[in-house]
Amino acid sequence: MADIRLTVEDEIAQGKLSDLMRKIPKLAERPMMIAAQMVAGISQKEYLRGPRPDRLAVKTGRLRSSISTKVEVEGDMIVGHVGTNVVSTGGYNYPGYWENRGRNGKPRPFLKPARENHRNKWVGTFLREFKKELLNFLSRHK
Repeated sequence: MADIRLTVEDEIAQGKLSDLMRKIPKLAERPMMIAAQMVAGISQKEYLRGPRPDRLAVKTGRLRSSISTKVEVEGDMIVGHVGTNVVSTGGYNYPGYWENRGRNGKPRPFLKPARENHRNKWVGTFLREFKKELLNFLSRHK
């Protein structure tokens, strides 16, 4: 077997490569937010409108309307968060109850299945949007 080693040693090219590597997490923020909003919408539409007993039905709409998203850059990773901080008037964490435990030990999750059952959809959207961001960045930094 024969092989050769390639390295980027040109100062200008190295600078551009370093700049790109530093900006990649930042470039992924908007695509991750789009993906997180997609998962939130799936949760609201498919898992918080019934039918009972497998899914939660709407009583007041407060839980469904409280689903929110945020994106954080953690080191070289981009992390999307989908969740709710709504509690009952008595301070009870009923979203956590239904997501994890449920009545008689039968949870009716509304966040996890939105993420897991639709993974191909939201990951595909993230990758497509990230590619757009990357191509846009590269076209501006020739």
